[in-house]
Amino acid sequence: MQTKTFAEIISDCNVRFQQMMGPRMHEHGRAWVAPRGFEVPIVRMVESIAKYADLHAERYEASIGDDGFTGRYWKDLIQATRGLLNADCGRLDCGTVDHMLCEMQRAAGLGDE
Repeated sequence: MQTKTFAEIISDCNVRFQQMMGPRMHEHGRAWVAPRGFEVPIVRMVESIAKYADLHAERYEASIGDDGFTGRYWKDLIQATRGLLNADCGRLDCGTVDHMLCEMQRAAGLGDE
């Protein structure tokens, strides 16, 4: 089972990229905390995907990636959300959001494609 919650993975990615990228990431940070327009569904989807995996881990005491049924649909959600990053994402840094999703998928043991 992963050592961090999926919510912590999101937080760590935001902090790490803000430290690396400086001012550009301030816009991303503001978009993450107070999303508007297309930022709203992207932020909510990423948070919801993470929350679902964390709730799964709490309930079943196993990573969602270990669930042969639910895990594959959860991975589909990640892949679909990654696809939407090619459209309008407002002030969000799509590379950072993509990295969050990849980190969650990796942490669940579902590869990093």
